[in-house]
Amino acid sequence: MPEAKIIESIIVHPGPVNAEALIVIEGGVPASHIPSECNAPHNTVDLTTEHGKSVFSIALAARLAEKPVRLALSCTGNRPLITSILL
Repeated sequence: MPEAKIIESIIVHPGPVNAEALIVIEGGVPASHIPSECNAPHNTVDLTTEHGKSVFSIALAARLAEKPVRLALSCTGNRPLITSILL
C-alpha cells in the first residue's frame, strides 16, 4: 500500500481449514494493490503459523493504538493474504 491507513476492525474466526483473522482497513486497500484474483475487503492472516501470529500481534497493537499500517498482500483462495505489515 502506498499510504498507511487505520485498521477499522479485526475479526477472528475458524476459517474453512484453519483459524484466521480478517483485517479490514478503513477506506479499504486501494484496488491497485490487491492481487486481481483475490479482490475482497477482508485481508486474511493465517493464525496457524508463527509469521501469521506475528502479523496479527502487530495488527492488534496498531488497532488499539489507532496507528496506521501499510500492507503487502498475496492471495489465499479468494481473499488477500497479508504477507507483510508495516507499523
